Amino acid sequence: IFAFTYVEIFSSLSHFGINSVVVREVSFLKGPALADFWKSALILRQGLMAISLITALSVAFVFYHHNTVTFTALCWVSLCLVGEIRAIYSAVLNANMKAVWSAGISVGKIFLYAGLAYLVLQGHLGVVGVIQASLAASLIALFLEHLLSKKFLPEGGKAAWPQILQILKWSWPLAASSL
Repeated sequence: IFAFTYVEIFSSLSHFGINSVVVREVSFLKGPALADFWKSALILRQGLMAISLITALSVAFVFYHHNTVTFTALCWVSLCLVGEIRAIYSAVLNANMKAVWSAGISVGKIFLYAGLAYLVLQGHLGVVGVIQASLAASLIALFLEHLLSKKFLPEGGKAAWPQILQILKWSWPLAASSL
């Protein structure tokens, strides 16, 4: 339980309120403006995820490198932050009135994780195996939401620093309120 709680500390940096901004903007932007916004939002989300992942791994190393079991578990659970990118694809589905698709994937992820965790525990693979099962289920859900959201997003687009900064300006109050 400590390992999953540990990663939640860093996931708020990864989210940073961006998903609400994405829902709003994707709801009304069209064509090239949507493509540019999407590219900027996705790059920002990936960058924040990378920062939160590096921070989580660094903190784990500083405080737990002497305890191999705990350190290994925290490293694996920190990788679950990669699956947090899924939320931006959920925001696209929500903006296009397809929240039920995202919900269906979430339910499927729960059953997949439960099944994988059961197999891991039956195989006596321990806590790290359970964390790896969670990571596998999260990455499969990420892949599925990515595929579904492509239907609603135009190809191309380019990220721009002014737009990334604007997204941060809009999202930081949402991030602060969620703390």
